[in-house]
Amino acid sequence: MNSDFGSPHNPKSILYGVDMDSRAQVPSPGDIARRIRQRTANSPGSSATTFHHLQDVVRRPAIMNPVETATSLADEAKDLEWIIDQLGLKSLSEALIDCFRRDEASPLAALLSADASASEVVGLWEQHLNSGRMSVLEMLAFERWFSLHPSAIAMDLPGGMQFEKTLHVCRQHVGLALYEHARDVNWRRPFVFTRTLALAREYLQRVVAEAHLTNERTRNQFLGKTAVATVLISRFEDCQEETLREAIELLKISISSGNPPQDATPYLLEGVIRLYDLTGDVNLLLDVKDTSQVDPAYQPRVAHFLNMAEIWLRLAERARSHGVIQVCLERADLNLEQAGESHPTESTDRVRQAILSTFLEALRDSGWQRHPSVTIRYLRTPFGLAEHARDHLLLEGNDAGLHMVDRLIAELTTLMDSIRGEPICRRVLADLLSAVSVSSAVPSDRRISALREAIRIRYGNNSPLTDEASRIRQGDDLIRLGALTGDQKVRRDGVLQLLREVSADTSSCNPLVILGRDIETNGPILESELKDIERHLEGQPGYRLSLRAIASGDSTSLYRSAAARAIRSPDVRHRHLGGRSNALTVEDHLGLSTDTFVFKRTRFRSCQLELRRAELIEETLRRDALGDRYGLVDHIAVLEEELPALENDLRSVMTVRRFARGSSLANIGSEEPSLAIARLTSTARYLAHIHAIERKVDDTPSGMRKELKTKEVGRWLKVIVDKPGDRSQFDRWWDLVRALPSFPRRDAHAFNWIVTDEEQILAVDLEAVGWRPVGYELAQLTDDVPILPCTRTGWTQRLAILAAYGETLTQRQMNVGDADLLQGYIAGLTARAIRALSDPSGSHGLRLHGHNLLRLIEMTADLEPARDLARDINLLWARRLGAPAGLTIPDLADARRKHISRALAFHLRHNPTIPRDRAGWAPVETLTSQLRSDGLRVSTIDVLAVAGAIDETRFESSETHVRAMYGHSVHVDISYTSSAERPQLFHATSMRALNQIFQGQGGLRPMSRQWVHLSTEWRKALQAGGRKGSPILLGLASAEQSAATFHHAGGSTWLAEEISAPLLTIIPIFGVFEWRLTNR
Repeated sequence: MNSDFGSPHNPKSILYGVDMDSRAQVPSPGDIARRIRQRTANSPGSSATTFHHLQDVVRRPAIMNPVETATSLADEAKDLEWIIDQLGLKSLSEALIDCFRRDEASPLAALLSADASASEVVGLWEQHLNSGRMSVLEMLAFERWFSLHPSAIAMDLPGGMQFEKTLHVCRQHVGLALYEHARDVNWRRPFVFTRTLALAREYLQRVVAEAHLTNERTRNQFLGKTAVATVLISRFEDCQEETLREAIELLKISISSGNPPQDATPYLLEGVIRLYDLTGDVNLLLDVKDTSQVDPAYQPRVAHFLNMAEIWLRLAERARSHGVIQVCLERADLNLEQAGESHPTESTDRVRQAILSTFLEALRDSGWQRHPSVTIRYLRTPFGLAEHARDHLLLEGNDAGLHMVDRLIAELTTLMDSIRGEPICRRVLADLLSAVSVSSAVPSDRRISALREAIRIRYGNNSPLTDEASRIRQGDDLIRLGALTGDQKVRRDGVLQLLREVSADTSSCNPLVILGRDIETNGPILESELKDIERHLEGQPGYRLSLRAIASGDSTSLYRSAAARAIRSPDVRHRHLGGRSNALTVEDHLGLSTDTFVFKRTRFRSCQLELRRAELIEETLRRDALGDRYGLVDHIAVLEEELPALENDLRSVMTVRRFARGSSLANIGSEEPSLAIARLTSTARYLAHIHAIERKVDDTPSGMRKELKTKEVGRWLKVIVDKPGDRSQFDRWWDLVRALPSFPRRDAHAFNWIVTDEEQILAVDLEAVGWRPVGYELAQLTDDVPILPCTRTGWTQRLAILAAYGETLTQRQMNVGDADLLQGYIAGLTARAIRALSDPSGSHGLRLHGHNLLRLIEMTADLEPARDLARDINLLWARRLGAPAGLTIPDLADARRKHISRALAFHLRHNPTIPRDRAGWAPVETLTSQLRSDGLRVSTIDVLAVAGAIDETRFESSETHVRAMYGHSVHVDISYTSSAERPQLFHATSMRALNQIFQGQGGLRPMSRQWVHLSTEWRKALQAGGRKGSPILLGLASAEQSAATFHHAGGSTWLAEEISAPLLTIIPIFGVFEWRLTNR
């Protein structure tokens, strides 16, 4: 066990000293097979303890084969599939097959068996505590069982065992197993490494948070491990400032609590380096520069000296006087000498020492002040050297940076020769040479020589580097060398290398991406070389489809296969692209597949429409020679495997497009105004081309009014009007557009356009269906994102953009009268303002934009019905917020709004001295006076602004009164909508409450409140439950199993009188982790 890890409790003392005699034997594969045979013979009505309908699977006669048995058992644990894959673990079915074939006693198989009972699982758990360490898979399966059946487990625990302690210890062991697994993975799979550490940290933090269940020694050890996990993650990816500061403080606490400083201090120093690189706060370095002098008993090790050298080099970079620089360099030199005298045995330490020595010598020779572009800040040694060189040294015009790279190559070459080609040194050096070979700042002959040297180093003297990253880099470098030199045989060797990787790892997307780019750029491989490739690959699986694509020059097929792998690969990281479409891209640690694909889940019918529309638009742009100005994001593939349906659609697919480099049009608000207007104008012209390419209709298309009423303008107005059944405002708006021509809907908001570096406008997401009045989507483009000011100047700018749009329509023989165009645009602006006011997810700034846009229309628009409608909607909006007639609701800063909201909630829910009626309504003047007496400087209008905010579901307000909708400890009688049907609901509670909920069978009760509070949003449930410590997230069983009645209190909040224990499940920590990473 690693020294920074410590050891858990004595297993026999964990559960309050209970004697761990086994009450249930671990079923062997033979036992499970016999049970399955008995199951098959029994009638379908026989009873057994089951979960996820597993009995239906194990009754199938076909699963008597071990492979089929394992597959069937694994299929019933789909909730484990994602996390197992992302941790780089062997799949459940593979692990079960191994156990079956060896006929071993298998806790994993028993935990997934249909016949596993709570008493058996408790017996298995006791045996585990006696026997010691289990695999990550087995520990996750234990937590899953405890979480799915907490009530059954709690009732079957023997005397002296408590459910909260049992779950706590289980989570402790899961965290330890994950931590060990991460250390086994290490640098070879960086994203799997950091993801596993992040999950381990979640578990370790929960252990630390439950101080009443963890002894002091273990708690101190886990404090250190939690912090170490953050520092290890920071070696490969950026961490948030708050997370790094927390890690540093935890390491200080760990050391002061008695953990060995030799283990913790190097991580403390490394954390400080990462935090300095992030913030530039030099005081962080100054605070730790004398760390070794604090404790005379402290015996520094190699890692300490290397980290101190990095700190002194960074201080030298920041120093301004020659004398201070000299002192910093001397201290750095001393630490590097001490590192050498400590006789480092780890190759990573020797490589770090060589890199830091090179930076030190460069400083001595030239001084950083004359070459600020040669920086050590942001350098993650040793594996981040190539990335650091690409980002900071190998830049156009940075001669000092290029010279620094030459020195690093020379130093690492000397080290490699002295340690006889040790793999880590070879990898770091070869990757640095590869970075040189792709730099435009380096002459072509130098790039070729760098490639040759990188390839030679990876091959070695008949001992090639065997890690996957090096093998893939080698294939990429061979292909690029072949392209630069025209040597088809070298290119062939690269293709052969990558096809071997395609065959060896069916989850790796990088080899296919590289092959796709090569074929796209350099064309098919020569037939003679293809035959040679096929001869070398004979007998290997999974390469023939790729080879056929290479032979035919079909790069799209290669990209399609790569995309199918990328969306599921544990060795990439998903990055959501923002906007409204929930699109995402993937990043890999080598940067080879990064920003290659854009994935978006959609309905099959929408996908088909988009493909047809894209084909029509592309053909027209090509025919009219508009491709340099406008374009589409290239479509690559449609993935259909294993995707559940969306809503009522029977088919759901994942579309894959090529990533387009550029910026979203939504970001142009930060640009220089004239440039922003030019881009908006160009996009408006493109929108006119798209509208004209399809067609317009001069009468109202079927279904357009209903769609605008139920899905857009009418639905938005319902929030503002706040009178059920009042259609008058929508009818007034509809009168503005009913006689106007219409165009096919584009969904033209600013997030659906990309501006490339070449100023080409790309259209994104063409799947919108339906029709919209002329001008409506132009308003969506100009005002869904506040880009133009709501001033007379802004009005003039909008009219100029409208003129460009209309001019383009005319050029394409779409004859729309100027009056109709202006009327449609003004109606569209009114609709966008209504949307901005009513969007509960919108910011206060967006709502202010909506309010100001309506005022601009009222003051400026040359259309009386539109002016009157804009004025009336603003008045209705103020009334909706509770403002007395003639007053405007202020836009409060978020911090001030939260402060008032928190105080208001307390008094309305819990203060018995506040006068209120039976329904909970309290006078706003009384509440304002109470808040003032609490020390808050508020007005009546401020209180109404908070209570009536569109995104505030906790309150209800009128012009004179406010009430809380739920959460009361004082008695009120509010009438709610009741329903036996409900969505998925969550509730968060504390670990201390679990014994009463499950072991005492108390379930969930209102306690001091009137109701049990639940939420449809798991994040909100955790936020509410986290106010009293580390929360445990509970879920409810399906509605079919529940006889309770639930009341909708507004927004995401639901209420119940009580919920019995058997209806509750616990959401495992790994489940919440998955939801967070997948943006659920």
